[in-house]
Amino acid sequence: ISSDRALDFEDLNLLTPGITWSPNSFSLAIAAKSGGQDAIYIVDAEKGSYKKYELGFKHISSLAWSPDGKTIAFVASVNEQPDIYQFTIATGKAEKITNDLFSDEHPTFSPDGGTLYFVSDRDGLLNGKYDKDSYVMWEHDFKSSDIYSISLATKEIKQITFDKTSKKTSIVVSPSGSSLLFVSDENGIGNIYEQQLETSAKSALTNSLTGLTQLSMSK
Repeated sequence: ISSDRALDFEDLNLLTPGITWSPNSFSLAIAAKSGGQDAIYIVDAEKGSYKKYELGFKHISSLAWSPDGKTIAFVASVNEQPDIYQFTIATGKAEKITNDLFSDEHPTFSPDGGTLYFVSDRDGLLNGKYDKDSYVMWEHDFKSSDIYSISLATKEIKQITFDKTSKKTSIVVSPSGSSLLFVSDENGIGNIYEQQLETSAKSALTNSLTGLTQLSMSK
């Protein structure tokens, strides 16, 4: 797959990022621009054939395939509101998972598929109504960055990290589901940290001088 050469792949959103493997490793899901909007493409990794799903969003990023292979989580914006959505492959429909003015990024599934972890600037504001009519957004701290979880069954949001001054990106969940690994600039540059979900104990796994960006973990 290459961009700038085909109508369906005008621009690949590689820096967001916009690529995720299916659990069975046979397919890739890719976010790419096509005809003035972004679409999700599911590509056969061996044959190169693909199916395009246009969902009506100008920009789609941060794709994450669910462990059961049935859905794909992603981030998309409608007007001023960037939210997390869950796309069901069988129906071709997308359901809104978060619904507020805050920026939600980098969603990733728990191993059982029942929870999404994500980075947000919501600064500890969890389950209230936060829209343009009820919340004074210009007084909000947009630099806040912490990891949160949301239950797909109840839509309840919980705060996982409590260090809003450090920029966090690229979350992965350990195979056991007991800890999160993520990139944080806590020491001034991007490094990998691990946080235990039960105890909230956090430790640095790297001390890179050049900075790290995106994580990917083998099973």
